[in-house]
Amino acid sequence: MQIFNLKNNIKVLFEKTGGAKVFSLKIFSPISATSEDISKAGVCALTNNLMQKATMSRSKERLAKDIDDIGASLSSLQDYDFSCLSIDCLSEFFVSAAEILSDIIINPSFSADELAFEKEMLKAFFKSNQDDIKSVVGEHFAKNFYNGSSYQYHYCGSPDTTDNINLDDIKAMHKFSYNASNILISIAGNIDFESVKNVLERNFGSIKEGQKFKEPQFAVKSPSKEKEIIDGKFNQAFILTGFPVSSLRDKNFAAISVLSNILGGRMTSRLFIELREKLGLAYEVGSSYNAKLVKSHFSIYIGLDKKNIDLTLKRIDEILKNFCAKGVGKEELNNVKTYIKGIYALSRLTTSAKSRFYGLKELLWGDYAYDESYLNEVESVNEQTIREIANEIFKQKSFTIILKPKKEI
Repeated sequence: MQIFNLKNNIKVLFEKTGGAKVFSLKIFSPISATSEDISKAGVCALTNNLMQKATMSRSKERLAKDIDDIGASLSSLQDYDFSCLSIDCLSEFFVSAAEILSDIIINPSFSADELAFEKEMLKAFFKSNQDDIKSVVGEHFAKNFYNGSSYQYHYCGSPDTTDNINLDDIKAMHKFSYNASNILISIAGNIDFESVKNVLERNFGSIKEGQKFKEPQFAVKSPSKEKEIIDGKFNQAFILTGFPVSSLRDKNFAAISVLSNILGGRMTSRLFIELREKLGLAYEVGSSYNAKLVKSHFSIYIGLDKKNIDLTLKRIDEILKNFCAKGVGKEELNNVKTYIKGIYALSRLTTSAKSRFYGLKELLWGDYAYDESYLNEVESVNEQTIREIANEIFKQKSFTIILKPKKEI
């Protein structure tokens, strides 16, 4: 890994790879949903989408042609705590690809017609989510669990909030997100260092500094109730139970990840074996560690028949109490660690994955090297730590959404 700053202090992470002559160039920003006015949630997602449409010097058609002519792939990444624009291409076209991406970052052309179109696309996305049972339950969960904060909506906003967004909002968000005070560049590929340094300096070194990102400070109120039952148009029921956990930067991040995989992250996890394989109570079952910058949650989810709801809730409670009391054995813990390390390694095989994960670790954890030290933390997790973390999490007040079909199955 080679790290350097451009003349405007934009930080660059560069890893030279072997093998195929390809590269992945990503421009990260910490500006996302947590930096938005809640009444205009989704403005950051809309801004990133519109930036990829056209620039001051390239029409929509010209931009698409220039990208196609070098066989490049332009894409965006976004979540609650970051935004990213990316271009992947053959190394021989690095100069052209970098110039195209810098044009998109520096000189986007925002039009009222494109904004209206993107709003309609988002509304179609929100509508399609209503046909997905997990999305419906997750939406209700977030509105209750994260009520009043930037996490209460999808990071693309909602149909109501996106209606409030205008072109001035888009331009202001672009100016805030992609100034030199906030940009981080992450690149991985089979390119020599001097070329990377010179090309990036030429294309991104002129970006001006601006309003600097400040980490969000907002309180997340606990739900006023422990359970909410909602009706659904689906033929099955669904349960989502969430427990509050701390920020993704907490010292127990790796341990909670291990805990999640023990309980519901694998086909041999406890929830899967007990609820699906042994008792046949669930169509799908699992757990998830939803790590965020301000406040996270640990969730358990189950798709099931309506008639099995009460029994399943009882069995989940028993499984969690048993886990808190007895913890995990050494063999099971070691098997989970091996699984995590294998999946982790496989997820980082491509240049795009490398540039993505190094950039995210630098942006969110403040150290790109955490991408490697995370595995050391996983390895150091022991039986006592897992038991302590389980008791800390599962003895808190939880919040549960239960979706029932409107008609009998």
